Amino acid sequence: MLIKEFLDERPMVSLFTRPRRFGKTLNMDMLRVFFEKTEEDTSVYFRDKKIWACGEYYQAYQGKYPVIFLTFKDVKCTNWEDTKKDLSNIIQAEYKRHQKVLETCDQYDKKYYQKILNKEADNVDWVRSLLNLSRMLHEHHKVAPIIIIDEYDTPIKKSKNVAVVGGGKVAMDAARCAKRRGAEDVYIVYRRGEDELPAEIQVCHGGRIRRICRDGRLGRSVRVDLSYEKRIGK
Repeated sequence: MLIKEFLDERPMVSLFTRPRRFGKTLNMDMLRVFFEKTEEDTSVYFRDKKIWACGEYYQAYQGKYPVIFLTFKDVKCTNWEDTKKDLSNIIQAEYKRHQKVLETCDQYDKKYYQKILNKEADNVDWVRSLLNLSRMLHEHHKVAPIIIIDEYDTPIKKSKNVAVVGGGKVAMDAARCAKRRGAEDVYIVYRRGEDELPAEIQVCHGGRIRRICRDGRLGRSVRVDLSYEKRIGK
């Protein structure tokens, strides 16, 4: 039983890696309904299930937690600008769902919250939006929230441009796989020079290496053959 396993093991992070149509979304929705604290009595969905028969210890966790639930299943844009708009819409909707936290927020958090609701937030605000919502929910409910993200990799799979950070064999393999799966441009982002890459490469056609300078700026770009099958670590 999935719920029982969660409560027995109490993992900080769980990643569901199962094939398509395996029921991942259904199971995550079940976890949300079981744990989420709402005005509705959701225990009625579980009283005739095996988890309820496990005893009062497990029953006590039902409906006791704030839950942040996000799904990226429809974020299938092919450029960053549209992807960002979709992601911000999803996060904004979750902020709308948890507006009760405004009752206990201080003036600074209320101002930040309104920036998210009105879509006036800058990039830094959006990057920290889940962290801040989690913190505010924790302070309001006096218990840490559960965060569930469904289809987290869909925005990445649909992108036509891929950047791989690193210069070793694993980075080369990841870049080559991205190219095979249809990426138009694959960048290998590496802080040092081309001659210092841990993996040997052939400089020709197929991809690009982009070097990051020490001050954080992007350096020059060179062509890299991502079809070269054997990468030998130095």
